[in-house]
Amino acid sequence: MTETQAARDRRWLQRAVDLAAHCPPSATAFAVGAVIVDAAGVELATGYSRETDEHVHAEESALVKLDPADDRLPGATVYSSLEPCSVRKSRPRSCTQLILAAGVGRVVFALREPLVFVDCDGAEQLAAAGVEVVRLDEFADQVRAANPHVFGQPVDGQLVDGPAASLAAAVESGDPELLGPLLHENVRWGGEEDTADTCHSRGDVLRWYGTARANGLRVWVDETETRSGAVVCKVRIVAGGQEALRYQVFRVVDGLVVEIRGYPELADALAWADRG
Repeated sequence: MTETQAARDRRWLQRAVDLAAHCPPSATAFAVGAVIVDAAGVELATGYSRETDEHVHAEESALVKLDPADDRLPGATVYSSLEPCSVRKSRPRSCTQLILAAGVGRVVFALREPLVFVDCDGAEQLAAAGVEVVRLDEFADQVRAANPHVFGQPVDGQLVDGPAASLAAAVESGDPELLGPLLHENVRWGGEEDTADTCHSRGDVLRWYGTARANGLRVWVDETETRSGAVVCKVRIVAGGQEALRYQVFRVVDGLVVEIRGYPELADALAWADRG
């Protein structure tokens, strides 16, 4: 019986996920596995994080084992347990750039890179360049399990146990029946100093969302990450045909949000989250 493309993708992505177990541990990097497979279903190369040195990434480690002129690359698929990086401090080029330079036509991955070290948009960059990008969420829990230093420890309350999907859904909907139970009665939303726009209670926050939605404002949560007793959300705010990107941080104590901050830059959001 002929194997379907979907079944082939699952089989090879599982191979990539399994390779992450070989990664030397690092508290400041992900454990990732990658496999490159040609159009005929033949494995061309594999790689995993820190395979040859402390900075090498999985996709990079696999690609460097192949001749750049290999005519199988345009029809090949890169399988990676994590979204290929688009921002990188340890090398001149990101894995997304390396994949594009190699001419690979297809990428399959399991988990979007969370907002831990950088803000990654590798999937978007690849798709914009004409690469077919497939995400298989069914492997995401295995990727999290391979990275316990990032995902393994729940913080303070039950709200942030896992990916904080309940908070993301509530923020997107603005529904008081979903969001209200997650907020402390005296939750504060604002900056260091009080202004006319600062919210000081659950009711203030819910009224803000109600007014915003009535005025046509919509919020989409692209990614969430938990750290130091806080949930960091990458949000897109759309109103009047205009879109803005923000990072909202929800401080959680005993399972309830007690404070909310908004920042235009990820580094500032993470810095406040890490203050604990």
